[in-house]
Amino acid sequence: MISLNTFTGINNVADPLAIGVKGLVVADNVDIGPEGRRVSRRSGYSLALAASAPHSLFSCSQGAYFIIGSQLHYVTSLTESAGSFTVTSEILKTFPAVLNNVSFCEVAGRVFFSDGIFTGIVQNNKARSWGIPPPTFIPPSVVESNSGGIVNGLRQGYYFVAVTYQRSDGQESGSSRPLAFYINANDSGLDLSNIPVSIDPDVVSKDIYLSTTDGDVLYWMDNIPNATTTWSYDGASLGTGRMLSTEFKREAPAGQIAGFHKGRMYVADKDLLYYSDARNYEMFDERQYLQMTSVITMFAPVDDGFFLGTETDVMFVSGSDPSEFSKNSLNAGGPVRGTSQKVDATQFGIDGVHGEGYLWAADTGVYFGGNGSIVVNLTADKYLPARSNMGGSMIRKQNGNVQYIVSLQDPNTALYRRDTGVTETERNFF
Repeated sequence: MISLNTFTGINNVADPLAIGVKGLVVADNVDIGPEGRRVSRRSGYSLALAASAPHSLFSCSQGAYFIIGSQLHYVTSLTESAGSFTVTSEILKTFPAVLNNVSFCEVAGRVFFSDGIFTGIVQNNKARSWGIPPPTFIPPSVVESNSGGIVNGLRQGYYFVAVTYQRSDGQESGSSRPLAFYINANDSGLDLSNIPVSIDPDVVSKDIYLSTTDGDVLYWMDNIPNATTTWSYDGASLGTGRMLSTEFKREAPAGQIAGFHKGRMYVADKDLLYYSDARNYEMFDERQYLQMTSVITMFAPVDDGFFLGTETDVMFVSGSDPSEFSKNSLNAGGPVRGTSQKVDATQFGIDGVHGEGYLWAADTGVYFGGNGSIVVNLTADKYLPARSNMGGSMIRKQNGNVQYIVSLQDPNTALYRRDTGVTETERNFF
């Protein structure tokens, strides 16, 4: 008589005839407990929210968010009755077009998000811009003035002028491209017109910067309302304000992945990884980025660096600051975008590994990555996830079990794999 008291989980690598009586070819709608000692039937599911193709569900200490069409939703309540759940939500923002898969990242009470086209921040349950687009280049509408015989303070020579926007919370934008102009005579003034107006409803004013005579450093001169398009200056107190510090800076670029590491925000736009100014998460310099050899699919930060996945490989970028970064290829396959989850290694019984790290899925296995660029393929000898370009994942804790759950998108149909024996959701397979 054969006695079965443990199960080794699904094995789709070995010949089904060779996996033994404790191995499983199919495990449909069941949970396998720790050490394989218990196989139990899952309790099933119920409809919590009727909606048209919701996606990008994300939860954090600030709440839960998801996307329907062009709308960003915030979960306002989750109620249970007789084993069934009901979700209610409110719309935080409606965008001009349907949103793609959205990447979220919580930092210091704010939720940053991007879908590759649009970006934003949720703060105090209100959605706003992630940084401020800088003013467009000021057209040459600079006129020297000396009307009525009034003697002004500008001397003959070359000058630069630039404009920035300022939001109601004090955040300043990058500057317009500095405009060069020439003053023909001493004792002149300045009339500036056609100053751009921001369409961001949170922008309340604009700062004017001007260089000294024949100088290339711009200094703050005045603050005017956002709606004002003209400005006059008599030349007094030139060069006494603060220096312009946001030239070449702009709002966050739109990308497929948003993340945070050691005081900077990171945005992956195709094969480029942009990073914000230190401790200024809404100011980016478009000249500062890391370039990979293919599209970036994962950003997973740990204490001493971060794992950067692409379609073909995983790099470990060590260091706390871009000035000291060092990249090392780990040959760990290309992570499926959307499958990385932060976990404690001890919860999953990963031999010889302690502390926090990330799980991710690739077609070569399910991996764990931790501090010191440690990478372990947890399933290579028994389970290989299906090939996919996009997925979703979560950590589920229930009845003493901690499970890493992955749902992979079928690259041929763009549909997600459901809990069936044919197209299965991978759960607790190591």
